[in-house]
Amino acid sequence: MLRVRSTVPRDEDVIDVFGEPIHWTIEQGRRCWADHREPSCRFVLVDEDDLVVAACGAFLPELHDRRFWAYVEVAPMARQRGIGTFAIRELRRALPEHARLRVKCEVDSSGERFAAENGLIELQRTQSVVLNREPSQTGGMVDDVWATAASDAGDEVVDAWRRFYVDGHRWDPPALQPLAFWRSVLGGPDDTVFVWPSAPPYRGLAILGPDGSWAGGAVDRDDPDALRIADALLRSVAGRRLEVELDGWMVEVAAALDGLATLVIDEAVILGDPLD
Repeated sequence: MLRVRSTVPRDEDVIDVFGEPIHWTIEQGRRCWADHREPSCRFVLVDEDDLVVAACGAFLPELHDRRFWAYVEVAPMARQRGIGTFAIRELRRALPEHARLRVKCEVDSSGERFAAENGLIELQRTQSVVLNREPSQTGGMVDDVWATAASDAGDEVVDAWRRFYVDGHRWDPPALQPLAFWRSVLGGPDDTVFVWPSAPPYRGLAILGPDGSWAGGAVDRDDPDALRIADALLRSVAGRRLEVELDGWMVEVAAALDGLATLVIDEAVILGDPLD
């Protein structure tokens, strides 16, 4: 018999019950159980004969506040029995009446299939693309790329990051936030921010991590120079291995990568309840 508790799974139980995470979306999802204890959070723990067989949690994020981020996981020995669907149903009962959910999964995984079977639709895909690029001659737009440490970024750079993010998330418009918020999510202390041109107003931006992670592109997808801006930002760090974050909305970055020696090493998908 299934029993529901509105509690968070204990950290020491997670690995014992669910095993080691096999994908970063699982690791990220489990963090919502432990890291988010705001008033908006709801948790459902499902027991069967005094054994934990499923956990499900959701919280309303500060930035994308139209849907609750949710994560559900079923213990390996209890899968394919409808327990995950039961947990989702119980979670929805614990949330406000008209709450909508959003989840993130590895592409072509059982998690993606489970989400689709429970009425969620695809909202966004993201790839991690490895680019090994030989040093290239600078010139033209590349010479107008300017770099600064993320921790030293001025207000104009932070605002370019805000505009880049907001324009790219037309599919899920973020809530209004002060500039201080955007500064806090611009990048880590060891990240470098590249902008184009070298003086404001900036029309392109990229963030490079010390591990070679790279995310950026034109601030405005409709900029007539969007492709050239993305290419200039990529070529400004030519000669090193990059792991490029390529979301579905980054069309100019995809075009700049077209024809280059790239390898897709990971792909994830965001699914969510439709909005009325």
